[in-house]
Amino acid sequence: MLSQVAGDALDRIANKLAREMNQWEKHYEIVAGIKESIIKVCKRDFELMEGQIAKIEGKLEKIIQENYTGGEHLFKVTLLPLMSRI
Repeated sequence: MLSQVAGDALDRIANKLAREMNQWEKHYEIVAGIKESIIKVCKRDFELMEGQIAKIEGKLEKIIQENYTGGEHLFKVTLLPLMSRI
């Protein structure tokens, strides 16, 4: 009997605490703020990567155009110099 009373009291306390925490989070928008920060950082990083990819593609195109003689050229002759310039 006593353990059931203690269990019920514990459940009520836990539920009240959960409600208070949810209200506090909604009021201060903690989760929304964290989510917004993560999105902002990811967006910035992806934009930087897009710029880097565009530069790499441009350099690769330039090297291929400069080195292409109409014959078959080796992968390492074309790509390795590019990698050392980046």
